[in-house]
Amino acid sequence: LGDDSGWHFYSQRNTDGSVTFAVNGQITPSNYGNFDARYQTKTGGVQDVRLGSAIGIGRGGNAPSGHLLSGVDGGESVNWANARPVQVLINGVWRNVASL
Repeated sequence: LGDDSGWHFYSQRNTDGSVTFAVNGQITPSNYGNFDARYQTKTGGVQDVRLGSAIGIGRGGNAPSGHLLSGVDGGESVNWANARPVQVLINGVWRNVASL
């Protein structure tokens, strides 16, 4: 068409039922619900993150693997410390992370 600044698209239904869609610009959908429903479950990515129940780790040392320090009490010296496991939701199942 000789218009380099215009917006052009091409679509075609293939014999296998799929659709080829090409555009010379960026497409921004107004509703991402269709993308979320189809692709989030297929990728198996992290859907949420939370902290599990606190455990006491005493007055010193490192938190166990996959835990983070979540609380400390004491004045000039530490009286106690707590750690909580980091958990991720993948495919509807909560899992503790192995290490940080």
